[in-house]
Amino acid sequence: MTDPPNVDARLSRKEVDMIDSYFSRNYRRGERLEGPKECYEEGIKWKDRRLRELGFYDRIYHRKKDRVERPASYRPRINLRERERPNNPDVDLDPSHLEFKVWLQHRVELAAAGKGSPRMLQGFKSEMDDRSAAMDKWEELSGKILEGLYKRLLNANVLMRRGGRYDTRAPIRALFVMEEVDRLVKRRGISISAKPGAPQRMLESIMESEARAQESFSPLNSICREIVFALFSNCRTKRPTDVKVFESRQISQLRKFAKKNGIDVSDDMEKEQIAKELHEERIDPPGEWGWVRISLTSQDFLRTLGERIADPDHMGKWIQAVQDISESKQDVRYLDLDPEEEIERKHLWKKGYFGRRGGKADYPGMTQKEKDEKTLHNSIRLSRSILRELDRLGIVEKRKMNHEDYLEHSPEGRADKPVEGSYSSILIFGPKFTEWITKSNYDSFRGRDEHAIYRWLGGEGDRYMYAPPQDHDLTPFKKDPKPGGFLRLKNRKLIGGGHRDYERFNTPRCRVSELAVDALNTLQKVQWEVNLDFLVEVFDLSLAHHEGKVRDWTEIKKRITRVDCKEWAYDAFYGEDDTKNKERDIALMWSRKIINHNANVFWHSWACDWRGRLFPRGSGLSPQGDDLDRAMIRFKRWKPLGDEGRKWLFVHVHNMVAVPLGVVGWDEWGEDQPLKRQSFKDRDEWVSRNIDSLISLADSPQKRAHKKVLGLNEHSGTGSKTFQRLAALIELRRVWLEFNNNGGDWSKVTSGQPVYLDASCNGYQHVSTLLRNRNLARHVNVVPWEDDPLHVTGDLYQAISDEARKKSPSRRKLLSELKGIMPDDVSLRREVMRLLCTRDIAKPAVMTRMYGKESTRDCFMGRRGKGKPGWFSSIKLEDGSNHYGCPKPNCDYKHEHEWVVKSHATKKHHMRSCWHEESPLHRALLRPPVHPTLEKKQHHTDLAIKVDDLYTAADQVVTGGAYRKYKDSVKSIARLATKTRSLRTIKTAKLQKKGKHVGKYKFQGKHLSKTVKLPQWKYAARWELPDDFKVINYYIKHAEPSDGHANNPTHPASLYKHLLPEWYDTGKVRRSTLARLKELDVPELDRFKASAMKKNYSKKLVEHIRKIADGRDGDADLDEVIDILSEDSIHLPRYEENEKDRVRVDKPISGIAPNLIHSLDAYHMRTTITELHKSDWNLDFWAVHDAFGTHACDVPAMCAKIRKGFTSLHHNTGDINWWLRRMTREEMHESVYLQRPSKNRIHKDRSYVYKDQLIVHAMKNGIEPATVESTAARDKFYFGMEEKQLHEQLYRRRLKGEIKKHAEKGGIDSESIESTAKRGGAPTKEDYITALVEAQIPPKQEWLPVSNPKRSDYVNRLLAEGIAPPQEWVAWIDPAEFDKKLLLDARGSVYMVD
Repeated sequence: MTDPPNVDARLSRKEVDMIDSYFSRNYRRGERLEGPKECYEEGIKWKDRRLRELGFYDRIYHRKKDRVERPASYRPRINLRERERPNNPDVDLDPSHLEFKVWLQHRVELAAAGKGSPRMLQGFKSEMDDRSAAMDKWEELSGKILEGLYKRLLNANVLMRRGGRYDTRAPIRALFVMEEVDRLVKRRGISISAKPGAPQRMLESIMESEARAQESFSPLNSICREIVFALFSNCRTKRPTDVKVFESRQISQLRKFAKKNGIDVSDDMEKEQIAKELHEERIDPPGEWGWVRISLTSQDFLRTLGERIADPDHMGKWIQAVQDISESKQDVRYLDLDPEEEIERKHLWKKGYFGRRGGKADYPGMTQKEKDEKTLHNSIRLSRSILRELDRLGIVEKRKMNHEDYLEHSPEGRADKPVEGSYSSILIFGPKFTEWITKSNYDSFRGRDEHAIYRWLGGEGDRYMYAPPQDHDLTPFKKDPKPGGFLRLKNRKLIGGGHRDYERFNTPRCRVSELAVDALNTLQKVQWEVNLDFLVEVFDLSLAHHEGKVRDWTEIKKRITRVDCKEWAYDAFYGEDDTKNKERDIALMWSRKIINHNANVFWHSWACDWRGRLFPRGSGLSPQGDDLDRAMIRFKRWKPLGDEGRKWLFVHVHNMVAVPLGVVGWDEWGEDQPLKRQSFKDRDEWVSRNIDSLISLADSPQKRAHKKVLGLNEHSGTGSKTFQRLAALIELRRVWLEFNNNGGDWSKVTSGQPVYLDASCNGYQHVSTLLRNRNLARHVNVVPWEDDPLHVTGDLYQAISDEARKKSPSRRKLLSELKGIMPDDVSLRREVMRLLCTRDIAKPAVMTRMYGKESTRDCFMGRRGKGKPGWFSSIKLEDGSNHYGCPKPNCDYKHEHEWVVKSHATKKHHMRSCWHEESPLHRALLRPPVHPTLEKKQHHTDLAIKVDDLYTAADQVVTGGAYRKYKDSVKSIARLATKTRSLRTIKTAKLQKKGKHVGKYKFQGKHLSKTVKLPQWKYAARWELPDDFKVINYYIKHAEPSDGHANNPTHPASLYKHLLPEWYDTGKVRRSTLARLKELDVPELDRFKASAMKKNYSKKLVEHIRKIADGRDGDADLDEVIDILSEDSIHLPRYEENEKDRVRVDKPISGIAPNLIHSLDAYHMRTTITELHKSDWNLDFWAVHDAFGTHACDVPAMCAKIRKGFTSLHHNTGDINWWLRRMTREEMHESVYLQRPSKNRIHKDRSYVYKDQLIVHAMKNGIEPATVESTAARDKFYFGMEEKQLHEQLYRRRLKGEIKKHAEKGGIDSESIESTAKRGGAPTKEDYITALVEAQIPPKQEWLPVSNPKRSDYVNRLLAEGIAPPQEWVAWIDPAEFDKKLLLDARGSVYMVD
């Protein structure tokens, strides 16, 4: 859509007031919005019809022409929400103003896709809000980038001067054609329409409302907008903490600064001590001391830009426009195209794809999928050349990524080391670009005052919806997914994650059930609102045309223009991670928009993963977000509490403030602390007793003592409940006040606060029930806990931490480690052990082990127990030299300057891991430090390993190795669900020609001899849930990085030739480079010729040229050569076409145990939702994998459904052996029969099958060994002969005496046998054989050969007969270990969710 004209001055005071007061006039607290059914099924069609009826479409805004027809009347927030409007005021609006909501949601989706302008609402001249500032900056930056690209990349003169192969100029020529066609389309108002036979998604995109001429930006302008989007949507901001800034200064400068700010600094204080003192006193460092770096990876940039350019909304539309124009010779004449552009027009018209490279060669009848792949390939190639230009123009600075950069930009769950040890390049925003942006310095980011474009483009991913999501569905016959959710077809997903990659190869990982679809649709109908009571309490709200503070939500009479965190909550709200801080700022921005635009109501689009787990498409402001997200939301509909609801709200409050036994939550509660593991009745009574003190916490959370109780004195992250705790207390205060004001009647008190209960270590609940293991089931509350009079519930994490306190070998090793670093203080060692053996330390590792991870060291060192550890690159030496040393053991590098050592460690990859500042060990032992030695980071990893060993042993004792037993049984299924393939037939298996592994194949990081067992899709393990949801345990992997440039659109050779020097020949890189250097009089070039140096010549040549250039005090021509040789190949994720090359070998085995558990808890979740939905068609539900929530008054019904669903699942299916039988498929029988003993000592207990076992099994199933066809060489030799030959061979194997006796018994007299002996006399052995054969006397029965089939012969016969192996040969657990009554007792478990 073209930008609405600047009609700010025409907004009347009344219109401004209507927009400002929309929330206050239309918000109905506690009331659910009702809408027509069509809105959930055909939202866009319903919207189009209603907007025509209202006179907005075609009168005020013309969709086909994509322009505002009546600027004076264009007021979307008036036209679609108000009775007093210029367009058809007699037509009634939907009571909930769904016309506006659907229109706005559609516009947001279009803007996010780059279609049309994000300026869909009427602005105010008097104020420049965040969005306006961001959109203005987006356009400004796009224009400046376009101006820069016109200098070389898009310069027709440069293009013609360079010459060379035409296919390198073709993409640019194609863009020029698209630009000309776009001008003609806009000038003449030609509409774009798909021809018959066009792909369905193109038809959908073109026929979509507002899409016929939606692309108001020209192709080149759109590409530049996408460049800006790719930069900002992927960038990360890195700035040092205040302590790091202080530590970076000279100590004399730091002392002077401290004294200036009134801090006494003694002469013996170290720099680190002064820095901490300044930080604790909340003294800000001067802005010029700090720095900030804004960066992203080259892969993220190229992938984002390439995919968005190639999207049907961009390149697909432009190609379609060219094809439409080309159908009319008259229209073609209006295009002023040169000969090369005319060639490209015909290419686009006839071929239907962009560029000339990539994919298969053209052939008649190319599919649209193949054309799309070519377009994507060439769009990425275009992006690679754009990146080079951005680097040349100084917009970004591209350099090789080091280990620290890799850790900063890698996701939380990614391993520390990159694939094959290679790093990509990193793009850093250049000074020129940050100057264009403004508000991009250290002070801006530290003060949360960075430019709005960082928040707006950084938060443009999937998020909440302004309008009801579209229903998911399945096709009638094939039951294929028919996704819903977002309004636009292109944005919809039913199965999330990387499922589309699997579908592309026709290897889907799941089959969705109708029950899953019903559960998703139920969740999508839940209406949410921003928790206004919490918002007003924790944040300062600024209102339009209003001054003064907002103390209550009822005072929000005008539009909210700004939301800022109050000073007392700042420490909890913001942390050191700027990326997380930006996410929180975006959450506040979203809250403001929801209130202003939608009168405080929103929805979420939901999808499921391939295991059936349910999740919202955007986690922000959802139940699956972080602590703030959960605290910020509540149900739109409020329900009366009643006595039952009051009880469960009190229980929820207790859960939020509860502490373990022996811990003091707040001194004011004295001995009456809110203890965990109490009964629901006790929790309710405790809140009733302490209602006044709890309300006092909500009344004044800013008090120092209250901040500590609430947890507001430290940052609240993913695993925290700080803000949820405060939100629960604020709700408690509100309902208590309402209860007192209405005369003490709880039935008149309503609430929308979700009350949610977590399953007690949900994974172990399922494991204990599958194994019918009562001991484990008690710890996780599947059956009642009866051992402890102080507690009514089990607690596995507490039990394991209690076990860790007991004497054991692993505990002694940990104590020995502590003694080595703290030799003189026994009492402090005991204190360290006490702090280490707690529930909070135990929990992350226990959870992680549950989901298949063998090593859980990072659970103690990583951020919040599940993120990445910290890293350090220098240590201060204790030899009195005041020097710093390399942290890697056995590296003796040291220097007086710390930054020199850090540079060395980073370059050599000698950085070592340490405790992250938000890790469990750091929080337990360094806040404050228990002992100074613990602050020395070189000890952190060794301590973490010992702690991990301690908890692994404790886990084994408490659970009895139950999880290991479960895991080994299902891993056997995955190990057998394979097909043996020859490594010679696998392209990615590389034969090693030298080294210790010579003669072996390197495949997926392992060295193998001849064959490998591949878990290909046909053979992969799979299982089916009771609702027919099918899970296939199958994984594929990306292709490995390669130095070659075949099919690689980001290799340096793929750069457009007009961007390269004329002397550079991409086909003869080394030869042309050396020739150029010879022209520049560079000596000693012979050693860089191909015959002299095979590998890494570029790197060594660059070093050689730099030395020469330095000796010449700089040389622009040599710098040009260095620049070209330094261009790296950027590896983008892609898949091999052959399944054998892309299937992942190890992950199906390690992942099957957690995947089965995930699928079971997903089934449990969706059955609970659908069962509750049957009794409440407007069900409000809070779903977080293993946490269940709803209205307080509905919790009893929810708990009953949870218990029933859990026990029904395990009753209707069975124990672990039932699942193992179901997962054993016919395709696995061959692998089962061919099992052999493992050579690996670790897997000595792995099952295998001997030949004798096969014979017995065959005989039990009616197969006699004599009937088994043998392929043994001996049997083939004998049984392939004629009878005469066979007898001759058998006689020759006997002694002469035996043959003579046999002949005599057969009636042959020795005298009658003619002798062939040379000297005459007695017949020879051969004479007897000849006589026996001629007389046709058969050998003795015992002389006849007995068939001895090989092991494989029995296997083939069993497979041919379709005889299944015994389940014990596959995977089996002795049923004698099972508790048969466990399920019956589970039905009475009150605390299954607690």
